[in-house]
Amino acid sequence: MHTTYGTTNGFKYNLTTTEYDRLIADSELTSDIIDHFRKKANAKIDLWLSKVIDVTNLPLTTIPDDLHGVSDDMMTFYFLRTKHHKVDPGKSDWVDDFWERALENLKTLIENPASIVDATGATLIVNNFECSTDGYDPVFGMSRTKDGETITTEYEESMDGWNDAYNAEGD
Repeated sequence: MHTTYGTTNGFKYNLTTTEYDRLIADSELTSDIIDHFRKKANAKIDLWLSKVIDVTNLPLTTIPDDLHGVSDDMMTFYFLRTKHHKVDPGKSDWVDDFWERALENLKTLIENPASIVDATGATLIVNNFECSTDGYDPVFGMSRTKDGETITTEYEESMDGWNDAYNAEGD
């Protein structure tokens, strides 16, 4: 596992310096705990990044600035989730805000991946899923399109049409 995505003080500032110092003094927060939650956050980030980047390029060596905050926020969420619960144990709005902000920023980064580059500045995006049939749009469903135009009939798009096509293959 790696600890490269977060910042030195991001987690501390998310908790507030006073609370962070208190947790350290009371031994509620140790370097092992910090490492555990940082690794968990970075593993989740790598999982998301693997949607658009080949896993051989992970973890990233050149880290976009936005990714630091994502790691800090995820780490803060994981830590606080173990400490704070409301009446509904699955939801604590202020704790969940760290998670929601992290995911929103991570999704934005993945949707606009120009800043994800290697040490030479080359873009690392490789997982652009394409359709293997020339001109066909990579859409998964019962209808098929080619160059943006529907090429199936209503019957072919129905379950009856698909069942008949499937049964005809066995003949």
